[in-house]
Amino acid sequence: MDEEQNLGKKTLWLFALQNLAPAIAIFLLILGSFFAKAWVPSGYGDYFNYAILGELFFFVIFFIAGLIIAWLIYSNYKFALAPEALKVRQGVFSKEETAIPYGRIQSVDLHQTLIERMLGLCRIVILTAAHDLGGEKGEAEVEFPALDIEVGRSIQSELLQRSKGIGT
Repeated sequence: MDEEQNLGKKTLWLFALQNLAPAIAIFLLILGSFFAKAWVPSGYGDYFNYAILGELFFFVIFFIAGLIIAWLIYSNYKFALAPEALKVRQGVFSKEETAIPYGRIQSVDLHQTLIERMLGLCRIVILTAAHDLGGEKGEAEVEFPALDIEVGRSIQSELLQRSKGIGT
């Protein structure tokens, strides 16, 4: 696992779901507009059709933008279990690179929401010794937003094993 890795294809689907929320809201508005069309006075039917076309236009724009944003977030989040430290590189416009020496790792926790369980995903939250001294209590040093559950368990096991091997 020393080479840089992405979070996994399921994570891309989760990012897409999160970023498509505005497009889904507009789609529901379009559906509502079709049902409301029956109550529009006959003289305003053309205006109403233009309004539905406008909604459709915004739906397409938000849908495409949501997919692009999801892809950018996914493709710009990489991690590696290097020999000396866990390395995480993330960010689309402002890049952030974090390296956590294995000896500083205090805990590696897996978290799952209902949607993440349904998709077979988990989040990994890594707390370090430095956070106990000066950082915010309960705030993660690194948090993987979503990983396939099997990959998450494997990474958790590997990180705990490496942290015990270096810390002793």
